[in-house]
Amino acid sequence: MRRVAVIGIAVVVLLGSGVVTAVRAGFRLPHPAAAPAPAGPTRITDRTGRVLLDEVRAPGSSPPAGRLAVRAPHFVALVQRELVQLGFRPGRDPLVVRTTLDDGRQQAAEQVVRDNLQANLSRDRGGQLSSALVSMEPGTGQIEAMVGSPDFSRPGGAFDYASVQPVNIGSSLLPFVYAKALQDRRIGMDTAILDGPSPYVLDLQQGRYSVVNYDRRSHGSVPARVALANVLNIPAVRVETAAGLPAVVDVLRQLGLTPRLADGSQTGAVNAPDTSYGPSLVLGGYPVTVLEEVSALSALADLGVARRPEAILRVTDPGGHVLYQADPHRGARPVLDPGVAYITDQALSDDTNRRLIYGAGSPLHLPDHVAAAIPGTAENFKAALTGGFTPDLATVVWVGDVLGADHFMASGSDGVFVAAPAWHRFMEQALANVPADHLVRHAGRRRAAGWRLRPHGRSGAGQPAVDPPPAGYAAECPGCPAAASARSPSTASSRETAWTCSRACPPTASTSSSRARRTGASASRPATAPRRIRAPISTPWSECSRRSCPRCGPRASCGSTSATRTTHR
Repeated sequence: MRRVAVIGIAVVVLLGSGVVTAVRAGFRLPHPAAAPAPAGPTRITDRTGRVLLDEVRAPGSSPPAGRLAVRAPHFVALVQRELVQLGFRPGRDPLVVRTTLDDGRQQAAEQVVRDNLQANLSRDRGGQLSSALVSMEPGTGQIEAMVGSPDFSRPGGAFDYASVQPVNIGSSLLPFVYAKALQDRRIGMDTAILDGPSPYVLDLQQGRYSVVNYDRRSHGSVPARVALANVLNIPAVRVETAAGLPAVVDVLRQLGLTPRLADGSQTGAVNAPDTSYGPSLVLGGYPVTVLEEVSALSALADLGVARRPEAILRVTDPGGHVLYQADPHRGARPVLDPGVAYITDQALSDDTNRRLIYGAGSPLHLPDHVAAAIPGTAENFKAALTGGFTPDLATVVWVGDVLGADHFMASGSDGVFVAAPAWHRFMEQALANVPADHLVRHAGRRRAAGWRLRPHGRSGAGQPAVDPPPAGYAAECPGCPAAASARSPSTASSRETAWTCSRACPPTASTSSSRARRTGASASRPATAPRRIRAPISTPWSECSRRSCPRCGPRASCGSTSATRTTHR
């Protein structure tokens, strides 16, 4: 009888004369046999197991060593690197590797990248334009499509701009910086932020640092949600300063982003001290990979839970014995508060928030799906990016010149023009078979966290649907009849405002009689439920200073962290 050992966190198993180290929980290997197993091909397939992506053979094998039926070459290279990390020997161990790749979405991604590159070639005359796309399922971290370059066979096509080469992603880091400031209660989504003066100049030890917006204009005082959705650089630096650079670097790293410092190497330094970074961090001054960016956006889409990108579903031997099985919960770590992630998602998914710069109905808006989106543009239009997500899919598209530091795209090559059309087209195709109520179907998976997104409605259509509050921000307060979680979609102003604290605590004894005279109610009769009103709410939950409820006690949910949109009259 063949014995099988289940390897836990990290053990070392001897196989003949070789040594294999298993580094992940749930990894399974057979006990060593009397003689080493013969070398055999490593077959790599898509997630269905039907489409052969690659077949790797060792030197000296028959047929000769080499790759057969190569598809998605950059993704296959990522799979092989992951196999090595798991302790396998691609091409030497006879393995069948089922990956996370969705063949239909992969083909769509490749076509979209090629077409979009062709449409933008005129923007980079005399240079060399390249592009990349990564698409991931937020709830699992599984990579469903990945294009490292438009054509692997063309000059420079072997470079992987999806998972290996760090790229400048412009201001698309804004959502994470705003989320950190929101979580630390430095701002609320209705906090007014001064967008000016232009240029906005910071005096640093290294010299003066000047910041301007994409349109070279200032827009006065704007709500944080508008500054975020329109990717305004000056408010972004102000928010970054309020949150603190070390805190921002820390949350970026927790989300899987590793901003690189230039150190003369091809990929840059990833473990620099937090104090090594400057205010250009939020504006994309320190490169990251596209895979890191889509992974961080997936964390926003999944209630602030970060996961390691996964390229392999299962590894078996030729006999079908499972050697490795992916687990979407392994390594999952909560980084952002669920309510913070929800509020950030809502700000980025409301098309009315971004009208200041991008207008209504831009390529950042999906008419048939609720999607959060953020563009980014590198300095001097060296590169452009658009990233966005629904609860089902997170996708990032990057386009940039790769010929040299002195080559750039034409002026005006902003992310919304260069990358957003490709992002929009791919998302529409990838979600074409996803029912319109896919967000409602996700409610069961998200109910444990207490929230779910619901559609704002089609562009120009009436009032949005009513959303339940984030977990922990409108829980019923025992003994407090006023702590209701009702919400009314009142005015456009309050619709664009995310969850706020209404301070809907019951009146104290001194005010009970006056309230009874106004409403005709008995002062001794407890309030039942607050009446819904149609009035804008100005106090974000993150700025609510009330710390106690006269009836419920200190830090009651209805007074300190309530997210209701109700009040008493």
